[in-house]
Formats: sequence, C-alpha cells, structure tokens
Amino acid sequence: MAWKVAFVMSCLTLASNGAGAEDLGRCVSLDTAFGQHCDSRNSLTVTATNTCQQPAYVKGCAQNRDGTWACGSEAALSPSKSVQLAQACYSSGRYKFAACSDGASECGFPDPEPFSQ
Repeated sequence: MAWKVAFVMSCLTLASNGAGAEDLGRCVSLDTAFGQHCDSRNSLTVTATNTCQQPAYVKGCAQNRDGTWACGSEAALSPSKSVQLAQACYSSGRYKFAACSDGASECGFPDPEPFSQ
C-alpha cells in the first residue's frame, strides 16, 4: 500500500499547478484502507491527514466497480487533523487525491484519469 501512496504523492506536483495555489501534497499524507467497511473485502476508504503548518484544501475519490466515483473534500483541513474523504463499498481499487492551499478551482484535481491503478 505504501507504494501507491508514494506514487500518488509524487504525481501531485503535476496536478496541482493552479495559479495562486500552493501544492501541499508534500505535507498532507494519504491513507488507504481496503476491506474495512461495508462488510466487503473490496471496500476502499481514503483518509487524509494534514501535517502542514497551514489549513489545506483536500479532495479524494475512490472508484466504484461500476466506474463511478465516490468523492469528498474538506475546504480547510486544520493542521494535525484527519478527515475521511471517500469510501467505496465495492471498489475497483483505484483512487485519486489532491491537496493545495486554495479552493477546488485552484487545486488541479485530476479528472477523469486517476493516479492509482
């Protein structure tokens, strides 16, 4: 699982180039958990933790088996706080994530192609 997080984090720089927004992918960590919800071993939960010194806009999505996305965001995740962003009960195993200093239009969130496989 750690390799997926590292891959997502390394790709954030490519996706977070909105004017005026600072990429906070370096200090917002992502945790993915499989098989822990919905009484399904195929469930996927995406959680973000802000280790930055400033609030962060975070958005994450987990893909359902049918190709649709379950997404969530937090406009100003405080330092040292965590938030569950997305949960798919019957996931494809794919997810996407972005973190920046300003709102959604500035974050460069990857759509429709996700980072994870």
